[in-house]
Amino acid sequence: MTWYQPETRLDRWLELYRAVARGNGAEPDAGRRLLDWAHAARYREVVSTATVWCYGTPQGRAWWGGLWAERITRSAQAEREQEQAVARGLADQGRTG
Repeated sequence: MTWYQPETRLDRWLELYRAVARGNGAEPDAGRRLLDWAHAARYREVVSTATVWCYGTPQGRAWWGGLWAERITRSAQAEREQEQAVARGLADQGRTG
């Protein structure tokens, strides 16, 4: 995902999110790599497509931003990710951003 205008706190969160996911053996940006992975697996007849979501209205941004704010601050997943970020020295206790 990406956003405009640049926002330092969101950039830091995305950096932590990616580091924790990769530390867990996952690839948080897998979608952009799928075609390359298919070719590496010797699949040759692969059709690549994409879908884009754009939240360009104030209401759309508020809705999408609110969903993510809840997910990254108040969910069980957020707690696990914060604990992992601290345990791996990626963030300090009480300040993961």
